Amino acid sequence: MSGDEDVVHGFRDEHRAALEWLNAVTDENTRFFGVEIRLVRVGEFGAGAVVPGGGAAQ
Repeated sequence: MSGDEDVVHGFRDEHRAALEWLNAVTDENTRFFGVEIRLVRVGEFGAGAVVPGGGAAQ
């Protein structure tokens, strides 16, 4: 990671509140989002990302 990312295990109410606050105080061209991604491995293949409710990401 480059240091610009922040990774947490689980998405809590305080995370959602922080995102709502950031979206309220920034301009209309800037939006903040929380994304939950899970990694899965099938057999010998490398890990792939799964976005809950959204299918697989490549």
